[in-house]
Amino acid sequence: MKDFEREPVIQALIDARKERKMTQHQLADAAGISRRALVAIEGGGDCNVSTLRRLLRALDLELTSTPATYNPPTLEDMMAENEQRYQQAASRKKS
Repeated sequence: MKDFEREPVIQALIDARKERKMTQHQLADAAGISRRALVAIEGGGDCNVSTLRRLLRALDLELTSTPATYNPPTLEDMMAENEQRYQQAASRKKS
């Protein structure tokens, strides 16, 4: 399986479960969902808000929101990325 970056809220949920030394089965039972659903959520699957709230409550956590910080790439960043991709494609063609 390819590595991927989990959503921060899901990673926080996983970390909290592990810190509390809870198994997936224990958390699923406490939240009133199936273990299969929890495995899917922790694996990157979609989760509706009510299920997320149940999981967070079972872990004694609270969901809060903060303004996002977004730093769009500069033109120089985009040009450098394009050049890097061009060089990689060119080196693959030579191989």
